[in-house]
Amino acid sequence: LNKWAVDFSFFNTVSPKGSDSYFGDYMRIQMLYFTDATSQNSFYLGAGIGYSSVNFGSESNRMSDGEGLTGTVTAGYEFFRASTIRSFIQFDFTMPFFRASGERGDFFTPVAAISMGIGF
Repeated sequence: LNKWAVDFSFFNTVSPKGSDSYFGDYMRIQMLYFTDATSQNSFYLGAGIGYSSVNFGSESNRMSDGEGLTGTVTAGYEFFRASTIRSFIQFDFTMPFFRASGERGDFFTPVAAISMGIGF
């Protein structure tokens, strides 16, 4: 088990329930650092870059949209590290390097998300 890992992911999306709004990573690459590499379970921290799209509002009332490069910081906890299939829970904060444009002007659209998953 290593202290460092590379996370390469595709098509991660966040969409509030009952809304047409979304934030989506087309792709993202991150470096992750595990605080206890020899343990079965470990906290981890990471940072990365991706290419993303954001869209807020409804189909009839589009408030803002845009796409471009984003930076992400991650904190999480991974379970069963010695297994071939691992599970995790993590918090991501993503800041776009672009401004979304809309009826009210151009502005940054940072996104915070909590996710759970399985990796292999």
